[in-house]
Amino acid sequence: MSAMATEPEIAPIPRSTVGQQVADSIRRLVWEGALRGGARLNQEALAARLGVSRIPVRDGLMALEREGLVQMSPHRGAYLNHLDEEATRDHYALFGMIYAFALERATQRADDESLERLVALAEKAGRVRDHETLQATMTEFWRIAVHEGGSPRLRAVSRTLVGMVPGNFFDEVAGAATVTRREMKKLAVFLGRRDVAQVAVACRAMLEEHGDLVVAVLRKRGLYE
Repeated sequence: MSAMATEPEIAPIPRSTVGQQVADSIRRLVWEGALRGGARLNQEALAARLGVSRIPVRDGLMALEREGLVQMSPHRGAYLNHLDEEATRDHYALFGMIYAFALERATQRADDESLERLVALAEKAGRVRDHETLQATMTEFWRIAVHEGGSPRLRAVSRTLVGMVPGNFFDEVAGAATVTRREMKKLAVFLGRRDVAQVAVACRAMLEEHGDLVVAVLRKRGLYE
């Protein structure tokens, strides 16, 4: 999901993306258990570790604060919030609500050609086996859905969505590819029929099930406290 784009491997990192790369690196450390809830995030130490200046580190931490992963205080510095099962599920439920809204609007407003593109991508996602292609297909599917939703406000909100899982979602989360293929096959049918209600239901169900799978991974790793 936007939140599911593969982290690019580039060197050196362009200036405009350094803060985001810092945020991605911290997400990876959290996902792998190298950073735990309550940990103090020293900006100087992070800058030295990542080979960047303090400015992009601060930018990255501010982005993570907006996501709810980090808490920043003028007097205490930055701390990692504790991971919570309910918050994880809420994260994916919110994704489901926003993308369901986008798909509802796209189903109602898109012309036949644009809707056919969405159907074709949904069908492709329902059958591809390799995770790299599945991730790329889903990223394009959500991009078109948000664009065809027709609302500048919706597009602005969607740009703030960032996934909890670093790298390729389908590599990192066991069972996510199976769930996605199953639900995208349903979405292809509902989109083809312009069945607004069922499109929304299937979208929310898929994202909420993704949340359950992420919870299972984090619980298995002992990252909930």
